Amino acid sequence: MLKKNWIWSLLIPVFYIWGSVLINNENHHLRYIWTDAEGYYIYLPALFVHGSFQQIPCRDSGTIHYLPPHNKVFTKFTYGTAFLESPFFLMAHLSRQIQGLPLNLAYTEDYGVSILLAASFYFVLGIFFLFQTLKRHFESQWVIYLALASLTIGSNALYYTIRQPGYSHIYSFALISIFIYYTPIFLQNITKRSTFWMSLLYGFIVLIRPTNASIFLFLLLYDCYSMENGFNRFRFWIQHLRYFWVALLGILIPMLPQMLYWQYLFGKPVMYSYENAGFDWYHSKMYNVWFDVLNGLFPYTPMMGMVVLGIILSIWHQKMNGWLIGMLFLLMSYVFGSWCMWWFGGAHGQRSFVEYMPFFSLPMAYLFDFLFKQKLWIKTMGILTALILIFMNIKMTNAHEGGWFGDDWTWAAYWRTLLDKNNGYLDSFNFDFYEYQNDECT
Repeated sequence: MLKKNWIWSLLIPVFYIWGSVLINNENHHLRYIWTDAEGYYIYLPALFVHGSFQQIPCRDSGTIHYLPPHNKVFTKFTYGTAFLESPFFLMAHLSRQIQGLPLNLAYTEDYGVSILLAASFYFVLGIFFLFQTLKRHFESQWVIYLALASLTIGSNALYYTIRQPGYSHIYSFALISIFIYYTPIFLQNITKRSTFWMSLLYGFIVLIRPTNASIFLFLLLYDCYSMENGFNRFRFWIQHLRYFWVALLGILIPMLPQMLYWQYLFGKPVMYSYENAGFDWYHSKMYNVWFDVLNGLFPYTPMMGMVVLGIILSIWHQKMNGWLIGMLFLLMSYVFGSWCMWWFGGAHGQRSFVEYMPFFSLPMAYLFDFLFKQKLWIKTMGILTALILIFMNIKMTNAHEGGWFGDDWTWAAYWRTLLDKNNGYLDSFNFDFYEYQNDECT
């Protein structure tokens, strides 16, 4: 399959170059290894440059802490993102060794470049597996390509590839795309080996972002459209309980290095690393998550409006697991709205939905498939709407320099930025307010 689709690799330099030209080429290391991105990244210099988690330098003391008495480095983020970044980090590290450059600080430009390259690779990998998934259901290449474009360059997944490649979202995006592709294959032939590999994949997905545990529902209830389907699936899982210990082993393997890290820092292998930050389950801000000018989902990824239409259509026709994807959308909206910082800091829209874009590609493609079977003017309006929404996302992605918030960030400022061909709002970004927003939970 990979040999026949080598052309997909050409997309990697496209996104890499796009991300590069949006910033000063001398500042990759300043833009890409900072705040949360550094929190994910810090494992790499600790292991491969310093050989220790003690007294190593960092840039953002708001994200990374030194624990007394030995100044051990503590990051609340797990190592999953760093693990996926590591091949690209090591390429940069090897390049510096060959050139005879200093290796005592992993914050130079070439390391920043490696992070952008990593995100570009995983973004394309995710798109590739989504393409393979959609090919199972749709004959029209136009339907597939429009759906992929809508949920990649038409969503904030683009931003977290080319502007914030060090965040975890695009790495989850790739792994979840693979998870979706293999779900029906796994269900058709459950063996000890397939259970182990599927569980290992799931374990890494959860390791990168614990809230990703919810995607187990997709595997559990895939293609169940009635109560009878649900009972049959329940009996199906009961019959395969003999593989439970294999599944548990697959899930635990990715967790073991993280547990060793926590044991090293705190003397216990399991802990809640986010300290005082948590969820308020009784006061979820779902409306704000969806519509607020402060990183609302629909204002910054307006393509989600078409996704919702696709979900409704899929539910109505009992296709594409529409009810299951709709349930995941509502569940995660509730979870993200319950988080103490529901706007997720200096984000571009609701960034925690980025990893769920692979699920949304299914109803999105179904909507396009439905539109393509209608009258010409309906089909034309649907395509034009998608292209306009894609343009809006690219416009805001290029304009976003640090965060959409502050006393000056209102709906008027939002529309001014969207309509201003020079994106003039960028100069008013307030970095002090950014730091305050990011620390509010803790």
